[in-house]
Amino acid sequence: MIMDISVIPKIGKSNVKEGLGATSILIIIVGIFIVGSEVGTIIQQLGTSDWEEIPATVSISEIREYESCGEDGCNSNDYPYIRYSYFVGGESYSNDDIVLFDLDEGNFGFSISLVDQHPKGSEVTAYYNPENPDQAVLMKGFSGVYPLIVYLGEIIIWVYVAVVTFLIVWKILFHIQPAGNRKKAEQKYADDEDDEKRDNRPPLKLMFSSLAFNRAPRIWAIVGSTIFLIFTMMVFGPYRRFDFADSNFPFALLYFLCASTCVLLPLLALFTARSFEKTLPEHSHKRYKLVYGDTMFDGQKTKGWDSGPEAMELQAMARSAWIKKNFDSMDMDEALNASAWMDSRGKKLEGGARTFSVLIDGSTEKEFQASSVGQLLENMPDSDEFILFLEDTKEKGRQLEFSFLGDKGGDDHLSIKELLGDELIREEIVNVERNSGEIIDFVEETLRNCGTDEEDWWN
Repeated sequence: MIMDISVIPKIGKSNVKEGLGATSILIIIVGIFIVGSEVGTIIQQLGTSDWEEIPATVSISEIREYESCGEDGCNSNDYPYIRYSYFVGGESYSNDDIVLFDLDEGNFGFSISLVDQHPKGSEVTAYYNPENPDQAVLMKGFSGVYPLIVYLGEIIIWVYVAVVTFLIVWKILFHIQPAGNRKKAEQKYADDEDDEKRDNRPPLKLMFSSLAFNRAPRIWAIVGSTIFLIFTMMVFGPYRRFDFADSNFPFALLYFLCASTCVLLPLLALFTARSFEKTLPEHSHKRYKLVYGDTMFDGQKTKGWDSGPEAMELQAMARSAWIKKNFDSMDMDEALNASAWMDSRGKKLEGGARTFSVLIDGSTEKEFQASSVGQLLENMPDSDEFILFLEDTKEKGRQLEFSFLGDKGGDDHLSIKELLGDELIREEIVNVERNSGEIIDFVEETLRNCGTDEEDWWN
């Protein structure tokens, strides 16, 4: 009997990047969680840097076991226990703090070999709090935090080693599998890539390009991380307001999940913005403030935040460079169309915000304001037929007539006519799904044609 061998899927560069990216985000979240839960103790430990040095004698030096039990059973942890005595002002004191961390709850990177370095009866150097001699440590200031940093660094390295090793083994298994299976895996990979090109993912990512070259994502990441730390301290820290053992546990967990979104979303925005900034190395260091001023929402003038003109110009350049770099992994038509629509937001109308009129289905007239080509297009009515008047003379002036033609060859098509009064200037049929950027070009050219009239058409 011949056993069927499972097909080992192919992993490409994008899969590797996604895997390492997800690992990095997970490490950041866990790191913030660990630091947040001990941030109070860390601050206290760093505050021991000015404690005074004093000779001490070790009275107990041994490895102890701490056992904690829960619903899933019991866990034990070996930790170094060192008790020492010292004299301050003629009075005898005794302490067992190596650092201010509770080493019985976790090793925090502190090896049990400390017991061998501080044997019973040996003379050691301790550091006591001059304001409260009862408090003392064997490792003061940053020296008591450094082992924790090394411990976290080792964990991060081993996590990356594990992930990279897993990916390498996967690739080796893919290449050594039978040729028939490898061919099936490659075909499945190619089919999946085609599906990804059709699922609008690149245009969705393009939407985040509007954050590039702005200071906002950096500020959001800092504020989000700070909020996450505060909430983590409230749930897990030494000054916590909630305890997993009491009735507030559901609220504590809810608080923690809400705090996680405060750091995850800003980090996602920051990493995506950086991916666009890196496409323009000569400009990647530039950062601009968001501009607060007049903007359009649902055709009405309002106040809001938006990218400045310099940032918008760089964003358009970055989108173009990003599309060229990733052309083999996306639907180019969709990506270019999405980029063109986003670029139109930065193309301000001459003379600033203006009022336009639109006649819907030959009966209903509506007015709206727009300050850019993008806003002009965003306020187009959701109707099969309408006329956009570009001049105060309306029917007698320059206008754009839009007519939805329906499905042709599997794609929706739109008819656009430029009229000057009753005279047809030009007409174009646009494939909305594949070449929607042509709508923008048509509207822009018509707006330029308005400028050829003798009177100021934007009156």
